[in-house]
Formats: sequence, structure tokens, C-alpha cells
Amino acid sequence: MAQNQIINTSIGEIHIWKVENYSARVAAGEKKRWIERTEVRAKLDELGFEQSLSYKSTGQPFIEGLDDTFLSISHSNGVIAIYCANCPVGVDIEHQRLSLFEGRNYFVNEREEKLDLTQELLQIIWGAKEAFYKKFEGQIVDLKNDVTICSYYRETGLVQLEFEGKEYWLNFKVMEEMYLVYTE
Repeated sequence: MAQNQIINTSIGEIHIWKVENYSARVAAGEKKRWIERTEVRAKLDELGFEQSLSYKSTGQPFIEGLDDTFLSISHSNGVIAIYCANCPVGVDIEHQRLSLFEGRNYFVNEREEKLDLTQELLQIIWGAKEAFYKKFEGQIVDLKNDVTICSYYRETGLVQLEFEGKEYWLNFKVMEEMYLVYTE
């Protein structure tokens, strides 16, 4: 993965980067959460958001005083993604986790079980539900059963889901052994 990437969407941009010396810093005793928080704050400063980063009671990050700027943040093993947009958004980035197949009963519903559940599709289902949940600021009661992945199209990087009788499309990218899923 390139050191820094920017993905432009129709409503904002996603900044993705790998934390330098992450494994060594963790091995030296730095807390993962502290590394991630300081990296996020430094990136937001770099992007011109020097205001205070705060979190709503739902866990959704926001910049104090900027009501028209929406954020979503995700991190996985030293890789961080920040989505800055002009409306609510969600992003999820995950390293490949082989344990998803064994733990799929936690997040895959009956309709999704009928799909060809490959490792890649399980990663995308997990990421799509996480990103969608963030977009709705945690206001989904039963993420497993209320949000259903209907299909995904690897060649176009699109995943279709259904929530409350409506159809939504999310984007995804497979980057080495990482999966990025985001709303628009």
C-alpha cells in the first residue's frame, strides 16, 4: 500500500495512510489507541481542521464549530482512513481476517447465508455494515438483521444493500490484504 492515498468521492475525500513504525512503536509499549488518536489529530491539523476533534454520544467524530463538515474514521493495524465530507458518511478499513468465516453468525443474516460466502465477500459484508452503521451514527438497532447485503460487484467496486425497504450502494476497494468500504 502506498504511504498516503486520497480517494475523491462525489461528496468529499478519504485520506488513507500507514502509520510509520507502527509495529515497532506498539512493541516498544505505546498504546495502539494513543497512536491512532495522535495520528488522526495530526492529519486533521494537516488538512486545515485545527479546531477541536470531539465525539458525539453515538461515537461519531466531529469538528467543533464546523456543522457542515462530517467525518468518519477507521483504523486497522496501523492503517488509518479519514472520510471528510459535506454530509453524513461512513468508512471502514480492515485487514483480512480469516476468523470472519468462523464468526459469521455474529454479522451475516439468513438472506446473506444464501450468497457464495467467500473470504472476500465476508470482509465486504463486515465492512459495508460497519460503514453504513457509521453513516447512520449508530441508529440501527439490529445491524445483522436490519441491513442486508444483496450483491457485490468486484469489477466495479460496488456493493448493494437493503435497509428499511430501501436500496443503497456502497463502494469498496481491495488493497493488498486490506478492504476499504465507504458510503457516498
